[in-house]
This record gives sequence, structure tokens and C-alpha cells, in this order.
Amino acid sequence: MSRARPTPDVPSRRREAVAAVLVVVLAGAPLAAPAQDGSGTADEDSLRAALIEADPRLAALDEEGALPDDLGATYLMRSFDNKPKAGVKASVQSYLYYGELETVLSLRGGSQVQNKAAFSWNEYRSYDKVIESRSNRLNYLSGGLLPFNLDVNANWDWSEDRSVNSLGVLNLIKRNNRNGTINLGKMDVRTGALVHDFTASVGVVDENSENRGAAAQRDEANTRLRLQTGWEVDPGLVIAGRFHGQGAQGDRLLRHRVDTAKAIGDSLGAGAYYDRGWLVGKAVLTRSTFDSEFLD
Repeated sequence: MSRARPTPDVPSRRREAVAAVLVVVLAGAPLAAPAQDGSGTADEDSLRAALIEADPRLAALDEEGALPDDLGATYLMRSFDNKPKAGVKASVQSYLYYGELETVLSLRGGSQVQNKAAFSWNEYRSYDKVIESRSNRLNYLSGGLLPFNLDVNANWDWSEDRSVNSLGVLNLIKRNNRNGTINLGKMDVRTGALVHDFTASVGVVDENSENRGAAAQRDEANTRLRLQTGWEVDPGLVIAGRFHGQGAQGDRLLRHRVDTAKAIGDSLGAGAYYDRGWLVGKAVLTRSTFDSEFLD
């Protein structure tokens, strides 16, 4: 069905009415939308048609040509899925009780937020021993929603292994680890004849453990940076240079000794890459340095 194009002299009150209707409909529309591809126009057109069909007011505005053609593209949420799992497993040695919940939120442009929470309780039959664990995984991928690539991760792992021997002595093994990273990247950035690839990341680590009274701990921050630039001098001949650097610093505890730990390294490289029919190869020069200190 063809739609009349909106005219530039639409009264301001009509534009306000369109905005009000869109707010109401988008707030009440289902989160799940037809998805034929990650971010293409087929997906956006299907979502636009579904929204118009769900509300007569949008249908009337569409007939008058007052509804934007990119309505589907402005809808951020595409789907929201939950996958719960729980059960009990029995074996000759133990009973295992477990549960898991995975949540996936899909957004426009192939962007996605995913979270997975899990727990377990493992109780042994023949002797006094219980292993309990909990964990959570959170991840965000920007897909094509942002002008650059963004990947965010946050993880938590906790476990406790408790056992009592025949003399009544408690043996305890504990672990509580948390870490997170943020990764940024942009590929094929052109400045004249040069093409650049750039990636960077920062992260934190917090690890704590105890094994029969002996404690270990690691608190650390780290970063990485990588830049590569290429120039196609002639078809089949590319000259490229790259830089890669990384560093980490924090405190570490081993039994009763605490010290500052750090590591830093970098790498510089340049090369010529050629691919001309039967002649394929490269000539590369690289210089790397690395230095680390741990409980010195």
C-alpha cells in the first residue's frame, strides 16, 4: 500500500500529537519483534508494520502521511529472552542441586546484553563434605549500534569447599574472584592514503582465595593498546607499521607476604607486504621489550 509523503506545512499541533502517540505505543509494545536480519531494513520495516497494526491511531497517522518512515529504526529494543534452568542430579558419591538463569536483551544494530547467573550445591553422601558455588557473567556487545566496537565484560566466581575429616578437623578451601574488562576498537579508519586499525582495553582483577589457612590475593589493573597503520604504495604492495603496548600493576599477597607487582611491555614493528601473482611474501622488522616485578 503506497503512503502519501508528509508535507512540510504540517501544523505543530499535529506533530505534537504524533509524538504523544509514539510515546504511548512504544511504551506498551511487545519487546520481541520480527527479526529477519541483525540490523537491516527488512527488520525495521517488519517492526514498523507491527507497530502500526497494533494501534489504530498510528494507522490513521500513517494514512495521512504524518508517520515517519524510519519508525522501526528508532525502536531500540528488539527482543528479551529468559532461559531458566534448575535440577537435581544424584550419583553414587553425591547429590547435586543446581540452578541457572540466562537473560539476553537484543537491541538495534545487533547490539546485545547478556547475563548468566548460576549456583550449585554439591553434598557428598559418605562423608561430611559440601561444595557450594555461585557465579555471574555479564557481557555487552555494541554490534553496529555505535560508531566503534565496544565489548564490556564483568565476571564473578565464588566457591566454598567445606569438609570435616575423621578427627573432626574442618578443611576449608574458598575462592572469591571478580574481574572486568572494557574493550574499544575501530577498524579501517582512513586518513588520506593511510588506513588505521585501533584497539584498546582496560581491566581490573580482584582475586581472593584461601586453602587450609593459606591466603592468596591479587588486586590488579591492566591496560592494552594497539595501533596499526598501512599504506598501499602500489597495487599488491603495502607498507605497514604497528605499535602494541601493555601494562599491569597491583598488589599480591602470598601466604603472609604482600608486595607490589607490575609488568610493562611494548612492541614496535614495520614491514612490507607484497602479493603480485606468483610473488607473495613479506619483510618485517620488530623490536620488543618486557619487564616484570613480582614479590621482589
